[in-house]
Amino acid sequence: MVSADCLDHPVIPAHRYEQLVQSVVDYAIYMLDPDGRVVSWNAGAERIKGYRADEVIGRHFSLFFTPQDCAEGRPERLLRQALEQGVAQDEGWRVRKDGSQFWAMAALDVIRDDLGQIVGLANDYRVIAYDMLGHGQSRVPSADTPLEGYAEQLAELLDHLQVAQACVIGFSMGGLVARAFALNYPQRLAALVVLNSVFNRTPEQSAGVIARAAQAFEQGPDANVDAALERWFSREYKAANPAQVAAIRQILASNDPQGYHTTYSLFATQDMYREADLGNIQVPTLIATGELDSGSTPAMTRQLAARIPGAQSVVLAEQRHMMPVEAPREVNKMLLDFLRQARTLSESAKGIVA
Repeated sequence: MVSADCLDHPVIPAHRYEQLVQSVVDYAIYMLDPDGRVVSWNAGAERIKGYRADEVIGRHFSLFFTPQDCAEGRPERLLRQALEQGVAQDEGWRVRKDGSQFWAMAALDVIRDDLGQIVGLANDYRVIAYDMLGHGQSRVPSADTPLEGYAEQLAELLDHLQVAQACVIGFSMGGLVARAFALNYPQRLAALVVLNSVFNRTPEQSAGVIARAAQAFEQGPDANVDAALERWFSREYKAANPAQVAAIRQILASNDPQGYHTTYSLFATQDMYREADLGNIQVPTLIATGELDSGSTPAMTRQLAARIPGAQSVVLAEQRHMMPVEAPREVNKMLLDFLRQARTLSESAKGIVA
């Protein structure tokens, strides 16, 4: 039933979605992990394919393909396409538990979390995501913590995880942290990606962000969050995804006030952090932003890339600040293409002795 009186968009709990999926009997709906193993199974899948959940969970989905398709690598090809492009569609013969075959139309869609991070990166890379100082469950930095302290946090995390080198990807404020890490821990860096971050603000831009930082200090982390969301998202995306935007708003509002202020102050003032040393960065580097990002502009992206030897600059058409959320497929394709290129360059360099 649909009511025209319902104007709100409540967030449906995850278990309700699970109940909905499990109640479907006319379609096989199941989830795969990034390696193609079955991790969930609904009633429709059992009815159509003949397997109970306990018989199939943990097994590779190539189980449902014909021997010829398996020999030709069709399951792996479809999985790779889905992870790289966000979706893969296929039509062909599938095999039931009893060996009989049926003609199926299938779609593999990558499932994302609330912040648009897709599992495609995890297919080829170990992905480490952490809470920046003053955010989430990380400790609150003192008011005088410099940008180096944020880079040090990442270095300590890599030490704890016994990771000698990493490809560091920083978004927005994380882009400043990634730059600081690259300059202070060059031996730990394999490649650098800076997304939607700031560089060389104009006096007017600096005055605006400093004023917003002061407002957040006086009134709390959610003082100017509504204006920020207007800048970050397109009107169409906000209208189509109210629950996701509301979740991001809540994350911002729930930050520790002191930690948020310390971080915001650095974000407002450190756009030229060690600008004279950027030429010392000697790893494959990608600097990218959205065409319509008013805070981390295309001009900033091009200027920053020009200071780093060999750096690539990319501007995604019609994208705003939150392009990893609005356009995750496009952003992750860009990242995967760059990381593969960086890996090739790194492997080639290992054969060079100077």
